[in-house]
Amino acid sequence: MRLAVYGKGGIGKSTVCANLSVSLAIGGSKVLQIGCDPKHDSTRMVLRSAQTTVLDQLRARTGVPNLGDMITTGFAGVDCVEAGGPEPGVGCAGRGILATFEALKAAGLTLEDYDVVIYDVLGDVVCGGFAVPLRREHADAVLLVTSGEYMSIYAANNILRGVRSFDKDGPRVLGIVLNARGMEGEDQRVERFASSVGLPIVARIPRSELILQAESQGRTVLEHAPGSVLAETFRGLASFLTSSPELHLALPLSDGELELQVLGRSAQARPVEKKDEQCSQVRKRAELPFYSQSVNSHSILFGCALAGAVSATVQIKDAMTLVHGPRSCGYIVGGNLSSAGRRAFESRGKKLKGLLFPGLAISDMDDGQMVFGGTNELEKKARELLDGGPKALFLLTTCASGIIGEDLTRMISSLSQDHPKIPIVPVPTDGNITGDYMQGIINACVAVRDLIDPKETAIEGKVNIVGEKSIASNSADNMLTVSGMLSRLGQEVHCRYLFDTDVERVRTFKRGSICLPAFDDHYCWVLRELLGNEMGMRFLDKAFPFGLSDTKEWLGELGRTLDREAEAKELSDELEVDYWQRAEKLRPYLEGRKLMMLTLNQEADWVVETAKDLGMEVMLYASMNSVDYVRPFHPRAELRGVVRTFGYSPEDREKDIRGLAPDLVLSTYAPQDLPTSCHYEVLTLCPDVGHLSGISKAGRWASLMKAPLREGWRDAL
Repeated sequence: MRLAVYGKGGIGKSTVCANLSVSLAIGGSKVLQIGCDPKHDSTRMVLRSAQTTVLDQLRARTGVPNLGDMITTGFAGVDCVEAGGPEPGVGCAGRGILATFEALKAAGLTLEDYDVVIYDVLGDVVCGGFAVPLRREHADAVLLVTSGEYMSIYAANNILRGVRSFDKDGPRVLGIVLNARGMEGEDQRVERFASSVGLPIVARIPRSELILQAESQGRTVLEHAPGSVLAETFRGLASFLTSSPELHLALPLSDGELELQVLGRSAQARPVEKKDEQCSQVRKRAELPFYSQSVNSHSILFGCALAGAVSATVQIKDAMTLVHGPRSCGYIVGGNLSSAGRRAFESRGKKLKGLLFPGLAISDMDDGQMVFGGTNELEKKARELLDGGPKALFLLTTCASGIIGEDLTRMISSLSQDHPKIPIVPVPTDGNITGDYMQGIINACVAVRDLIDPKETAIEGKVNIVGEKSIASNSADNMLTVSGMLSRLGQEVHCRYLFDTDVERVRTFKRGSICLPAFDDHYCWVLRELLGNEMGMRFLDKAFPFGLSDTKEWLGELGRTLDREAEAKELSDELEVDYWQRAEKLRPYLEGRKLMMLTLNQEADWVVETAKDLGMEVMLYASMNSVDYVRPFHPRAELRGVVRTFGYSPEDREKDIRGLAPDLVLSTYAPQDLPTSCHYEVLTLCPDVGHLSGISKAGRWASLMKAPLREGWRDAL
């Protein structure tokens, strides 16, 4: 028999387990008792002293301990194992149970060598780790220990819920052991509960000073007073277990039924006080700004918050980013950085050993740190990085560190005392627990804001850029285009938030007289709230322009804002001349051609504008998202006679390609298995900025029109 013994903390499980193990061993059974409680006091009465735990041995060595080091033989030949736990308040004790079982298995423990294996488990089924003994491969029977106290019975009922979660195929519960406290009506309470859940009371252990006397000597009752009535009670329980007893289904009560059966009263709903509603509003405000879905929504997350935050913090070239988690997480997020993103920080001066990528390090959390806590290793790595003299250090958390609740506050305080001139900034991400890639970027921007000096004042001729996308391959080229236009208006870029910048420029962010948003999307909306409304920074209303008309409007607004209208008008006219000169060269190849556009949720009116100016017929402008998901779009496409359709399906796409017979289909993804009656081209999610957004793409369209629709090699298949 493999028996898991559960019950409320302090109810006497270890006393029952130790005396039961000795009773079985004296009766001729080969017994193994495994203590699964961080208090590691399950086997003390069998061994007469505390046992070195498996987790202590795992913490002290690099490999798996020998089986002989993990198992100690006690009174009556009972073999004992104590799992142990991490330091209180750190790590994950539940994960420690898993680590213990894995270590015993790796060391060669064979449970079949024992007649009885008893698991003495932490007071309640509080998490998956402590529920491990309930699994079929470990325990085939469950014994509940309870007193007549309501919370003890409540815990027993919760354990039945856990058993039912694991076991829907058959009965596994032996019954209830009543370990009495000596309170009035105790037997009747437990009997009502046992009757309600259909379980027998298999033993009644009276409150006795004999147990305290035995425990004071580090002994079981069977060793201290083998001829006592109490010892006979434990022998009776052992005899019951070896008699092939009947197993029962786990049939837990609802909370209301439990109160009614045990206390004899109906559960009443607690009235909601106004302060609860106020607290809820405070929580909502504390969560802002929030953009993404989270794992709680069961939505598909396109990248985790950790990856998004890393993509932002590594853009600060003279700072270091330290990820607290397994090495693989660091490689994944570092490997996902775009080539443009890498170029932004690979050129930094001093290179430190042990970095995954320049500017990015990992605490290298392993399974042991998930059990015992990893802040010590994190602090050690952080000190190595700080000794290298970065201008700032960002600490980011992964799923692993988030799940075990690692608290970095105390560590950061200690590090800051030793390095008072280096800002140490935590960026809460917890992998994908916090949300997706975009949420991570937002979290980083919120955290980095603390570096901004609020006392700095605006300087004429300096502007800030906010909201560039580090994953876009054309960010550097777009910056050259924007910088060129700004220089014609007597402006220079001071800080790019957050892209290819440094700590000093972030610190002096408020020297920028105005902030220019790169995109009109969720990311930039949050930055407007974060830096504009909360920090008093002035924002240009329009985002970076795409296409001729948009560029002229952007220059017009910028000229009025900066009191540079004449310069803006002169530049606008020059760009318009350049646009039409290039368009006339492409018109002969595209005039009269039919175009079909399929987008996700981005605005692509710049494509419509260019296509119309080149004499093309825009037959369809469709979005595969519903209109409710996106913001209102610029009406220029509709003014040119092209109406946008929302909620477009793949079925609609194939039908229209066959029916409308376009010459060219532009799509924000690569279509598969579509008719070969037209050419296909990918419509970029991040267009080139400026008056040539469409013209630069139209050159590619013209080349496609010259190519045959079907390549010769396909005909040979």
